[in-house]
Amino acid sequence: MKNFGLTANEFECMVEDMQKGREELFEKIFIDHFQDCIHYLENNCRASPTDAYDVSMETMLQFRRLLLQGKVTYGNLRFLFTRMAMQRYWKWKRNSPLTHEMEDIEVEEPVEIYDEESMQLLDQAWSQLGPSCQHLLKGFYYNSIQLVELAKTLEKSNAAVRQEKKRCLQKLRQLFFENKPD
Repeated sequence: MKNFGLTANEFECMVEDMQKGREELFEKIFIDHFQDCIHYLENNCRASPTDAYDVSMETMLQFRRLLLQGKVTYGNLRFLFTRMAMQRYWKWKRNSPLTHEMEDIEVEEPVEIYDEESMQLLDQAWSQLGPSCQHLLKGFYYNSIQLVELAKTLEKSNAAVRQEKKRCLQKLRQLFFENKPD
């Protein structure tokens, strides 16, 4: 489907609808192509599933902006979208330091022995943490379940679960330090 199955007239109508705030056709087309783009990046660029997802999402947002600005014309739209994603991925990889590739790797901190008071404060902070955060952090840290697996069980994207884990840790730290006496 060279142009996502759209005729030139349907394409023009879709852009006009988008400019009026109606994006149903755009969403249907690009959601249908979204997984294909992810698989293309994984297979042809050896992108990780998370990187392929992030790049495809950023490309979809960029493609939408370009459509609204009238900078995309009808003609092999599917190829253009996939090509933009591939170029975005390679540009990101080129500009990305090695530490960025290790972003999802959890590095264990040196084990410190905490006093009884600190452990009580941690327990108190944990009890104030919401059940969804408790479930996510317990699954990841205590049960050693990978984020990809947690994302599947929670029926969320990998990126969403990664961000949620980050927010939950920040909340736990905040609660810990709020409860800590000066």
